[in-house]
Amino acid sequence: VPARPGPRHAHKLTAEIIAWAGQALAADPALRPARLAGPIEQHFGVRVHPRSIERALARYREHSKSR
Repeated sequence: VPARPGPRHAHKLTAEIIAWAGQALAADPALRPARLAGPIEQHFGVRVHPRSIERALARYREHSKSR
């Protein structure tokens, strides 16, 4: 059976973008992760789905808790 085509991991949301998003959320607690899609595209030139941002931030938070 051939392997599924396509990327195997998040390749658009780099560590730099996730760190920037985390800082933006820390600066404004009322800001929702999904609303960062526009600013990320403007600042980094990368178009990302809002749900991808939410999932990446959840992974980042989980990873930082385990340390």
